[in-house]
Amino acid sequence: MLLPISHEKMTVRRLPVITIAIIVVTVLLHGLASIGEATREQRAMGAMLEARILYLQHPALGVCAPLKPFVGSQPALPDLPGLAHGAEAEPGDAPEVATQYRAACKDLRDAMDGLAAQRYGYVPARANLAGLFTYMFVHADAWHVIGNMWFLFLCGLALEDRWGRPAFAAYYVVAGAVAAGVHHLLAGDPSAALIGASGAVAAAMGAFLVLFAKAKIRFVGFFAFRLVSFTAPAYVMLPMWAAVEVLYGLLASSSGTAHWAHTGGFLFGAAAASALRVFGVDRTLDDRVERAAVLGDDPRVDAARSMVARGESTQAVALLEGLAQEKSESVHVWRALRDAARASGNAAGADRASSHLLALEERRAGRTSAPLPVRSRPPAPPHSVSTAAAAPEVAPFFPAPETDTKK
Repeated sequence: MLLPISHEKMTVRRLPVITIAIIVVTVLLHGLASIGEATREQRAMGAMLEARILYLQHPALGVCAPLKPFVGSQPALPDLPGLAHGAEAEPGDAPEVATQYRAACKDLRDAMDGLAAQRYGYVPARANLAGLFTYMFVHADAWHVIGNMWFLFLCGLALEDRWGRPAFAAYYVVAGAVAAGVHHLLAGDPSAALIGASGAVAAAMGAFLVLFAKAKIRFVGFFAFRLVSFTAPAYVMLPMWAAVEVLYGLLASSSGTAHWAHTGGFLFGAAAASALRVFGVDRTLDDRVERAAVLGDDPRVDAARSMVARGESTQAVALLEGLAQEKSESVHVWRALRDAARASGNAAGADRASSHLLALEERRAGRTSAPLPVRSRPPAPPHSVSTAAAAPEVAPFFPAPETDTKK
């Protein structure tokens, strides 16, 4: 088993509020749903055993609908209408046995309906629309919710930092519903409830693959009974994970894991992120976060662009040079400086700004962890004076692994 523990794109421009909120809410709801769940499961187990014993003793009764998932390899006769739908038709056995069997089947149905998975999960056979959204917040056990939320943390903080809080929140909900829809179409047992955030988390993994394909991910795992650690790029590990999910979906449809929900979520995430990039929405959202988090909605960039539009490119360059020293991590500033330098005919200045911009974008995209190129500020024109102080460095939200310098 391999467990990812960090990756290169864990430096964020602001606190990932939505990712943290989803994790907190999911854990809390799992805790609330777990209250009394053991008692409800025991009741369901007892009702199932009673109904199954009656069926095995009296096969002519047929298999009632609530008992079907539990008969296993036992011969199952076609449902009798009186048992499957609660009518009063009597089978061939004594009336008192049939009445007892109907009561046991009703108890089993009621007990199953009381379980959290049935109440809040998505059941393809029922096509319960509310369950398309609530199923993401219900989990089977503590390890189930911990695993999903850890993967969400690793991918979610990067995506939220890229797209912004409202867009990421909407994406997470839509992705979960899409994953449930794929599960609905391909589920092996339509009566089984789908629970867990795995589909939505898989969609976050698919988007991460598209946006940060070259980002190195650090894993830990056991090999030959030894704990090992290694790094590998996202474009290697994530498609490998998706391929395994497809294989399990084809070969192990009754494994109890929603492999098609994982696959559907992953493919949706990759397709959605690709579409956002192709149509420029990804850059628009990223710029919006940039302006709010790093630039602080500073009006000087807009003022400089207005100067360029009026033909005052040299003055715009002077303004942006000072702002670049103050907001050295802002892609928005460096992009505006590059455009202003080009408009002013300052090819050398445009090249310097392009080089810095490229390095900054590469680093933010997780394609490199190298520091930005050292750049001295060119002499300011005589009429411009900069009093800006250097901006503080952005600290990683999660510590990056140290580089081994031993030869």
